Amino acid sequence: MINWHSKKTKKIISTIIIIVLILTMTLPTILSIFN
Repeated sequence: MINWHSKKTKKIISTIIIIVLILTMTLPTILSIFN
């Protein structure tokens, strides 16, 4: 089981969410550059 109440886990989860958000925002731009 993952300990959801530990600060380290929450920090990792929030970091992953931020990375995914940045990727989804920059992906169309990157694709349009390569096209």
